[in-house]
Amino acid sequence: LMIFVDDAGAVLPSIAHSPWNGVRLADFVMPFFLFIVGVSLALVYK
Repeated sequence: LMIFVDDAGAVLPSIAHSPWNGVRLADFVMPFFLFIVGVSLALVYK
């Protein structure tokens, strides 16, 4: 998703970076990735 945000953010405004006081889909990519990594590590080392 971040490839599309960085390259085509101007074409599709719904995936562009938000202004400083807003939230869009692209702003959830990194936190969701870190959440998935944490869950997978917890499951692997259970």
